[in-house]
Amino acid sequence: MTTRSQAAASPVEVGVSGRTLRMSPMTDVMIGEMDNWYRAQAIRAARASLSIDATEEERQETMDRVFRLAPTLTWLSKQAQKSLQTIDGLAQVMWLGLRPNHPELEIAEIREMLTDPQAAEAMLDAFVLVNPNDDGPAAVKKNTEAERTERENRKREKRKRKAAKRQRLRNTPKFTGS
Repeated sequence: MTTRSQAAASPVEVGVSGRTLRMSPMTDVMIGEMDNWYRAQAIRAARASLSIDATEEERQETMDRVFRLAPTLTWLSKQAQKSLQTIDGLAQVMWLGLRPNHPELEIAEIREMLTDPQAAEAMLDAFVLVNPNDDGPAAVKKNTEAERTERENRKREKRKRKAAKRQRLRNTPKFTGS
């Protein structure tokens, strides 16, 4: 069921750190800003990965790779979704949602708010409420739990296979040679 706020694309109020903030739905412009942020993050990471003694050829190859990758980094890309699992990524997207109603808010303030798990949960819930069909943080929230369950299942299966292999090795007759 679509809420009145969703239908009107109006902000949703969220109480965080003793304040009432208003989270707005993501617009195409905001999504474009987020895409540019992802790309800039990739380029910064590539530059930071270069050691001081990297050759000019290594530097050029690294930067060529990141400049080929950067255009593929969008709101819906897997790499971008992973960045939303970081405080910086989440702060960036929350800032975009809060900025229309709170232009005075700095990303650093939002990052600080997100270090409180209850505040982070409240902000994420407000974001999901105002962006119901979103593939951004809402998908991350859903996928994180699904991925955790999948990882646990893979680990469990791996342990079972190892135990079965040990059992087979114990039951295999040993050649003693004479």
